[in-house]
Amino acid sequence: MLKRLVVLVAALLATTLAALPAAAQSCVALFDVPDDIRFGFFIGVPDEDVGSAANAGIVQVFLKDDHGVYSRAQTITQEDLGLISEAGDRFGASVMVAELEHTTTHCAELVIGIPGENNSQGRVAVINGTSDGPDFSDVTILRQGADGIPGTPEAGDRFGEQMVIAGRLQHSDSLAIAAPGENVGTVIDAGVVHVLPITDSGLSGGRILQQGSGPTTGTPERGDQFGYSLAATEDYLAIGVPFEDVEGRSNAGLVHTYSRTGKTQFHVVHQDSVGVPGLLENGDRFGWTLASMPDCSDGDFGLAIGSPGENVGDLVDAGSVTLYSGFDPIESKLLTQDTQYVPGRAEVGDEFGYALRGQVVGTLAIGSPGEAVNGEPDAGMASFIPFECGFFGNIRYAFVSYLHQDSEWLNGEDTMAGVAEAGDRFGSSFAVADTDHPRVLIGVPGEDLGAVSNAGMVSMGRYDTGRFYPTTEYLSQELDWVPGEAEAGDGFGSIMYP
Repeated sequence: MLKRLVVLVAALLATTLAALPAAAQSCVALFDVPDDIRFGFFIGVPDEDVGSAANAGIVQVFLKDDHGVYSRAQTITQEDLGLISEAGDRFGASVMVAELEHTTTHCAELVIGIPGENNSQGRVAVINGTSDGPDFSDVTILRQGADGIPGTPEAGDRFGEQMVIAGRLQHSDSLAIAAPGENVGTVIDAGVVHVLPITDSGLSGGRILQQGSGPTTGTPERGDQFGYSLAATEDYLAIGVPFEDVEGRSNAGLVHTYSRTGKTQFHVVHQDSVGVPGLLENGDRFGWTLASMPDCSDGDFGLAIGSPGENVGDLVDAGSVTLYSGFDPIESKLLTQDTQYVPGRAEVGDEFGYALRGQVVGTLAIGSPGEAVNGEPDAGMASFIPFECGFFGNIRYAFVSYLHQDSEWLNGEDTMAGVAEAGDRFGSSFAVADTDHPRVLIGVPGEDLGAVSNAGMVSMGRYDTGRFYPTTEYLSQELDWVPGEAEAGDGFGSIMYP
C-alpha cells in the first residue's frame, strides 16, 4: 500500500506541470521555481494526528484537474519517506520547493521541516527531484551535527521550524534553516539559524548565525528565539527575533539583516533605530513575521516587518507593519489600521501584521486574525496593499482591498466561503496559487467544521484588475476529494506554500 501511495503522489504531481525554465527542461518534477508554480500548492498540517500519533503532521498537495479546477489532492506522511510518524513530530511545520544543487540538469527538491522530531530536536527532510518526478525513496535527512551541519541536536531546538532560500531563483546561494529553540551556551531558547551554501554538488557545510558571534551583534538572552521568522531575496537574508528585549522593553523585538550568504550583517532594526517609525514598547513582537517587498530596480531593499503586539494609542495589540527601506532607512513607513487608505480601523486585539505575504501580484497581504467582524471576535480579516514598481512605499491607494468571511461582491453574487465566526482567525497565513488566474489562499485555522472545533480551512480570493475579490472556493478536509479527516485542533491552513 505504501509503494502504491508513493507512486500515486509522484504521478499526480508529474502530470500537471507548467512549462519549465530552460535550465531544467528535462525535469518532470514538483515545480521548479516559485515564479513557475501555476498548478499547485502545498498545505502543511503539522497538528494532524496520524493514527494514534497526536500532532505527528502531514503535508497535502493540491492540484488542478484538466478543466482548471482544484479538485485533486494527495497526502504525504513520514511513512511515505521511509520514516515513522510519532506524536509531536509536527511534520509539515515548514514546506518549500527549492533547487539545492547548481547544475543545468538538476531538478527541484521538496523540503519539509519536522521540528518536533526526536523530542523537538528537529529534522528537515529533503526529497530528491528527478526527471520522472519526486523520488520518495531518495530522501536526505538534515540535522544538526551531521553531514557538515554544525551544532549538536538537543531537545527543544526545533530545527526546521522555519526555512528560506536566499539568492537568485535559479542560482540560489543558501538554504537557511532556523532552530529558534536552540540553547546558546547556558542561555535557554536563545535561537540560531543555520546557513547552508548551495553548490554544484549540493548543500555544503554551513555556518551558524547567532547573536553575539560574528558577524551578528547583540547578546543571546533567554527566550529570544532568534530565527522565529525568516525572509530572503537575492539581496538579503532577514532574521526576526520578536521576543528580544530592547532597551528594557520586554519582547519588543528586532530584526537582523544580512547579505544573502549570511557572511555580512547589514542592519539591526528595531523601533528605536534611526529612521524606523513607531514606539518601542513591551510586547510589540516586532519581527514576528517578515515578508520581502518588490525589488524593481537596482538598489532597492524592501522588507515588511509585522508587529502584531503593537499598541496604537491606547489600543492594546492593535498591530502594525513597518515597511523598512534597507538602503535608505529614513524612508521607512509605518502602517496601522488607522493609516489613511488602510482597510478597517485599529482596535484592541486586532493583531494587524500577524501574517504577511509579499509580492502577491504586486501586493502586500496583511493578516489581522484578531479582527472582530460583525461582532464576532477573532473572526479575522485580510488586507491587500498594492505597491507601484520601484520604491516599495508608493501605495496604489485606488486598488487597496480587503476580505473576510462575510465579504460579498455584486449584491451577493460573489461571496466569501464560510461565515465570520468567533475564533476563526481568518488571515493567519497566506499563499499564492495559479499565476495565470491568480488566487490568494487565506488560512482560517480556527474554523470549526460542524462540531469539530479548530479543524481549519483555506479560503480563496480572486485577483482582477488590481484588486482582490471574494469567491466561494475553499479547501478543507471535510471535502470528499481531500484525503484525511477533519479533527479537532488540526489547524488546517496554518502553513502554506508558496
